[in-house]
Amino acid sequence: MQIDGVTYVPWDHFKIQMELANKYRDVIAEMEQLRERVNELETNAAKLGMEKYDLTDPFAAIRAEIARARTLHPGNRHLFLALVEEVGEIAEAVQRGDIEHARQEAIQVACLAVRLIDEKDASWFSAKNDEKPPESALKT
Repeated sequence: MQIDGVTYVPWDHFKIQMELANKYRDVIAEMEQLRERVNELETNAAKLGMEKYDLTDPFAAIRAEIARARTLHPGNRHLFLALVEEVGEIAEAVQRGDIEHARQEAIQVACLAVRLIDEKDASWFSAKNDEKPPESALKT
């Protein structure tokens, strides 16, 4: 409403505007917290992430990745799914033209293939099998 050229906002409209401003402020604060959390996760991922292996000795790189993977993921549940996922990452890297990254991913594929041979996959065992999973398979 206008009186003498001055616009006055009814009280209800003012309250709604204040509520929206408070919600906006809260959303901005949450976004800042999320940004901090993403930065923290990215830092941790970089620390725990895939090593950059020297591919002049691929077998040494595979052994190192197996040791690292067993430390980070000691259980053998869903190794096959992890293997399939890593093969997909190779395909994505090749599509992007990032052959060096594809080669690094191939180290992880080889690592998972060796682990499947050595440890089997705990998710393969079922009640139908007489074979029981090894103790290491019970870790997740």
